Amino acid sequence: MANIKPGYYKIYGTEQYEWNPISRSMIEDRSLWPKKIWALRLETPGLQPWKFTKSGDGFILESRGAPTGQDEGDVVAILNPRWNDYIEWVIDQPQDVAFFKIRTKDRKLFWTISEENGFAGRQIVLRKEGEGFQNFRLVRVDEDDFEAEEHGYNHGSGYRGRHRPGEEVDSEYDNHFSYGKRQKKFCS
Repeated sequence: MANIKPGYYKIYGTEQYEWNPISRSMIEDRSLWPKKIWALRLETPGLQPWKFTKSGDGFILESRGAPTGQDEGDVVAILNPRWNDYIEWVIDQPQDVAFFKIRTKDRKLFWTISEENGFAGRQIVLRKEGEGFQNFRLVRVDEDDFEAEEHGYNHGSGYRGRHRPGEEVDSEYDNHFSYGKRQKKFCS
């Protein structure tokens, strides 16, 4: 097992997917069904770090606030724990290399970047060891940096409702689509 400490991390692929961030897509339906994890395209804005929480012999990996698990062979974020269980993932680091493998406790299934291209990139699926690209880079993120991103201070975050520290605000309604009272319309 790798010497990973609890905290915030960004996950990236390796080899030909070296700069592809691993995360949930920014475009998801609003249901509580599990959300797929992707090796996203390089230009994807607004990525939030993963939260690694120590649990037993492994870690609970959270993507945008939701713990991860598996659904039909896919790595997914679990929004409703009644439908799917989250998984305690084990993170291995082979000796003398800078990449990591993320696997189930029983060592049977590993995170793998799918061969198929989807709408958000390439999906992260579970496969046996050695079947596909299974190496990932973990980059620790300082919690202060993450809090700044979480509050929309990172221009790439996609969240436009707050302003950066020190920035003057003309109106409390800046960056909102509309304001004012909702008008009721009645049919006659």
